[in-house]
Amino acid sequence: MKRSSGTSVAEKELVSVVKSVWKTGCKLKDRRVKIEGKPYIKGFDIDIFVPELMRGIEFDGTYYHSFEFMRKQLIKNLGQMKTFITTTKSKMLGLLVRASKSFILKKKIGN
Repeated sequence: MKRSSGTSVAEKELVSVVKSVWKTGCKLKDRRVKIEGKPYIKGFDIDIFVPELMRGIEFDGTYYHSFEFMRKQLIKNLGQMKTFITTTKSKMLGLLVRASKSFILKKKIGN
């Protein structure tokens, strides 16, 4: 397991309090975990995990696991995909135009 990033100030404060009592408290991410019957789940994140207690805390879970957050992420990802497709499309069009001009020139010259 490795530590993940993207922590709010309030969460960092809570981690600090937890670590003052349990020195091994940390933020963990593990993508190797597989859950039987749920192939769409690709591992897990534990915001604050205390190994000796085998307990974890989910911080800000109501927002980050909400429909609103997922919708914003989807819109962001769709915007990035649109930019990629537009850029790729214009590059491909440029290649096709150059290839056609080259082909037409060769036909005119008689090659």
